[in-house]
Amino acid sequence: MSASSASSETYDVAVVGGGLAGLAAAATAARAGGTVVVLVGQQLGGRATTTVLDGFRLNQGPHALYRSGAGMATLRRLGVSPVGRPPDVRKAFGRRAGEVHPMPTHPRALLRTPLLASPAARWELARIMGRIRSRGFDPAVYAGQSFGAWLGEHVGHDDVADLVRTMVRLTTYVGNADALDAAAALAQVRLGITNGVLYLHGGWGRLVDRLAVEAREAGATIETGATAIAVEPGGPLASGGRDTWTVCASDERLGVREYHARTVVVAGGRPSVAARLLGLGERWNRLAPQCASVLDVGLADGRGGPPERNIILGVDRPLYASLHSPPADLAPPGHSLVSALRYHDVDGDPDGVAAVVPDGIEPSGETEPEPEPEPEPEPEPEPSGSAETRQTVGPTTDHHVESRAELTALVEAMGTDPAQAVVQRYLHRMVVCTGLPTPESGGMAGRPSIAVDGRPGVFVAGDWVGPDGLLADGALASGEAAGLAALERAHQLRAGASGSIPRSSRPTQAAAGSVRRWRRATSRCCEA
Repeated sequence: MSASSASSETYDVAVVGGGLAGLAAAATAARAGGTVVVLVGQQLGGRATTTVLDGFRLNQGPHALYRSGAGMATLRRLGVSPVGRPPDVRKAFGRRAGEVHPMPTHPRALLRTPLLASPAARWELARIMGRIRSRGFDPAVYAGQSFGAWLGEHVGHDDVADLVRTMVRLTTYVGNADALDAAAALAQVRLGITNGVLYLHGGWGRLVDRLAVEAREAGATIETGATAIAVEPGGPLASGGRDTWTVCASDERLGVREYHARTVVVAGGRPSVAARLLGLGERWNRLAPQCASVLDVGLADGRGGPPERNIILGVDRPLYASLHSPPADLAPPGHSLVSALRYHDVDGDPDGVAAVVPDGIEPSGETEPEPEPEPEPEPEPEPSGSAETRQTVGPTTDHHVESRAELTALVEAMGTDPAQAVVQRYLHRMVVCTGLPTPESGGMAGRPSIAVDGRPGVFVAGDWVGPDGLLADGALASGEAAGLAALERAHQLRAGASGSIPRSSRPTQAAAGSVRRWRRATSRCCEA
């Protein structure tokens, strides 16, 4: 492929994509002594970007960080300490048949809520949740079984099954929870009901900024406006075979530019786009995205302050609404922010409206619906001189109108007054996660490994990769693992060329241990 310019340096690791997975890979490899370049198509963050709209900080849909998840562990190893506050689940409600009742999140609500029809049902729910929370509970025992089948075997009351299913939707962002692998679903519920989640102050964009600082301070180069269009074998150090790789990127300033690296981590875009970039055809096409419609509403607080109902979950409908500010600092003083979501099925949106372009990868002719993942930023709204700003992404259709109306009604059910709304943003089709672990796909162990079969020195990362974690947890954990594995491969190539590895470029003992841990874990994964 012809190029107008080429980088003079051969990096240890080239990272494609600047979302959570890409930045985790870059910071990990750079902190362990590698030379790293990150290629970012538009702006850092991917699906973790935050848009500021009239003083409100809007994430790409409702985001929460699991306090005891794999992602938090990765962040702490990278020196990043997210700051936020947990939601008050004591003020959580369930909505069934249009009526709102307390969710059984504490003993008083368990005993009184009309969401459970009998004492036997209340006892069964308490028993099941207590068992999932218990130290000896191992979700992996149920791998290979669908969550729907697990419900049929372990839950005797329909109202209890509905509430447990609601918890799975909440913690996985999956509309059709019954199709999930039971081990993955139960592990996620366990995360949610043990140490819970944080809503991050300043939005997830602040977390992205901190990861970028860690990467840059460790020596990584971050190139924005560099959209990868191909990853090809060979480069200045190649001596036959595929020991070095060239990433061709369309640079908005310099035209097509080549970046040479001993290893590559592809961490931008959904699986089918990563496969196309690597020339792998339809290898990962079965890993479909899970989408949702999202309505963010910024409110001017009335005399009573923010809405009394902090959270409303649809029990008989795939719906969610939560007050994100407070507790998080996402709204101007005297204001609050509610984020509502309607889960779609895997192929759930009939309109097929794209919400974002994948980060760091040139889009093909196919529709690429990535906003959050993971991936991408929403366009800046036009300045508004009115008291209300409304931003809608995607054309208006019957399904669009229906979905927005249902979310608006859910927000009002929290106790909000439509007259309080000063900002509204509606995202019609937003990717919330990719590559659902199902029994048919082998569950978590069946997800693609970080190492790409047939492409030595090429690795992938994202919320669809590796055996560890869903959502942001999966993105951060696989990013860390890919960064370490890529650097280890680069060290091997350096040693082969010079006979030794410079001391300053050797992984730390902790980093080397992480590589070994992930090699053991990912060796159990089936390459899709």
